[in-house]
Amino acid sequence: MSSQTQSYVLSNLTIEDDNHKSIKYDVWASTPNGNNKLGAAFRDAERRSASWKFKINGPQLLSSPDQDSELVKYCPKSRVFIFIEPLGNFKLMDLSYSHDLMRIPDLSSIAPNIEFLYLKRCYSLVEIPSLKNLSNLTELDLCECYKVKDCPEIPCNIKILTLDYTGIEQLPSSIKHLSQLVTLSLNECTELVSLPSSIGNLKRLEQLNLVGCSRLMTIPSSIGNLKRLEELHLGGCSRLVTIPSSIGELKCLEKLLLFRCSNLASLPESIKQLSKLKQLDLSICESLKILPELPSCLECLVAVQDELPIVGFNCLLQEQNWTSKFNNKH
Repeated sequence: MSSQTQSYVLSNLTIEDDNHKSIKYDVWASTPNGNNKLGAAFRDAERRSASWKFKINGPQLLSSPDQDSELVKYCPKSRVFIFIEPLGNFKLMDLSYSHDLMRIPDLSSIAPNIEFLYLKRCYSLVEIPSLKNLSNLTELDLCECYKVKDCPEIPCNIKILTLDYTGIEQLPSSIKHLSQLVTLSLNECTELVSLPSSIGNLKRLEQLNLVGCSRLMTIPSSIGNLKRLEELHLGGCSRLVTIPSSIGELKCLEKLLLFRCSNLASLPESIKQLSKLKQLDLSICESLKILPELPSCLECLVAVQDELPIVGFNCLLQEQNWTSKFNNKH
């Protein structure tokens, strides 16, 4: 192997469908079926202590094993590929469902022009190196990478960041630089304790998903700076006690989901200032006893009727121009 050899971890194109997908869209990609087949081959290679070699056909297409190739070599013990040529033209890398994938190297020296990186359900993935030098990266998906506890450093041009069902405990300091971020999803991040106040710097954010973040106790007041936010999903944040009054500054907010916020005792008076709010979900908020005045633009209020014994609630329904939806326990 050349002294310039570079290591790289991935599950690769192994079936005809993968090759067709790459040719059609001019990107590197693989199907779950292809990744599962390669995963089984990895395990077989480990049992036999064998090494595999792969070749690259063209700038973006990785082919099946070839014994005569010296472009790519797979080392089963370390579960890595060794690349002699960088993947400079790759725009999309989809490693989703690569259940045996444990780690990836610094992509900035291997695939510097990557725009989309999908690592969904890479159950064995433990850590990800800094991605901040991938200046073209616009979407990162780490959904269900349960063992990832530290969010990597993210480039400032990213638009969609999906961290659902990861073990992430806190967001990196670089979050304040993500000026282009439109969607931030942290659903079911049960180790997440708090959000940094710098989240208010995400001026283009339109959707913030925090459903099932059961250890999250507070929302920073800086959330009021998210002037473009349209959806705020806080359902299942069972330790959340209050919502900051700055929420009234979210003039573009259309959907506010607070279902299963079992310790939420009150809503701020400023909620009436949400001039575009259409949907409010308060189902299974057992501790909520008093509703403040709600915005007249509200179209749908979701609640569990016998768990929301609010004085004058029926009168409110009649006075406001809403559609009220009640969920029954049974």
